[in-house]
Amino acid sequence: MTEPNDFNLPLGSGLYRKLLASFNEQGRLAVERARGEKRADVFYAPAELLRPSDPQLVDEADAFIPEIAGIWEKSGKRLYLEIGFDPERWRVVSESLRGAIRDSVLDFAVSTQATFRDDLFATYDDLKAAIRREIDEGRLQSGESMPELTKRLMKYFRDTNRARARRIAQTEATRAHHLARERSAKDAGVVVGWEWRATSASCPVCDAIAADSSSPDGLRRVKLGQPFAFVGKNPAYRTIQFPPAHPHCRCTTLPILDPVYSGDPKPIYWSQPLVR
Repeated sequence: MTEPNDFNLPLGSGLYRKLLASFNEQGRLAVERARGEKRADVFYAPAELLRPSDPQLVDEADAFIPEIAGIWEKSGKRLYLEIGFDPERWRVVSESLRGAIRDSVLDFAVSTQATFRDDLFATYDDLKAAIRREIDEGRLQSGESMPELTKRLMKYFRDTNRARARRIAQTEATRAHHLARERSAKDAGVVVGWEWRATSASCPVCDAIAADSSSPDGLRRVKLGQPFAFVGKNPAYRTIQFPPAHPHCRCTTLPILDPVYSGDPKPIYWSQPLVR
């Protein structure tokens, strides 16, 4: 379920269009390659259908870089504005920043291809059965070409691809937004930590991350560079440094300023990460 966009986070519309095109291309390749020969009983194994080294997919990361860089640019400026800096001081031009963006995009491209393959493997038997039906009904023998057959079989991917692309685009736009905030906060030199802010319709996980019963005001604040939580057992997703905590997460973080810069003498209570 998509949470309300209370904090005006990026929606990832540009990412969605590129992701949908990517998933449709992967679907087309999978359908074309599923049958090794023009026989209903001969199929490639799922692991042979798609690989990150595919020439059709290997350069996809380059298509995502402008979209992610645009999010970094806007989100870094927004953080600077929040802390009282001139937003024009933040620009995604340095080699180190561009390298950080490219690294994040490469990770993103690999994970999205892995997501498609995992979903494909889970439904591969259904796809093979559909291809067998098409062949048994004689469409190939009646003169329909493989490209035409592939186009018709893409219906098995179309709705799933849209939903998958929308989920990933929104979630990864939120991740890019907070990666940029983390980097711009470090560059600014006056941000010492973050406070987790949940949405008006947040899930139990995010509510637990945002709250700290031992804190004087019940809110969880962590030092810059420290994680908010360790959730679950999957090492790829267990450490939650900042939102998103899950797909469609629309929570955000508020910067905590160095008291020397903010002029606020009140001591800051730093929370321990949530572990669950």
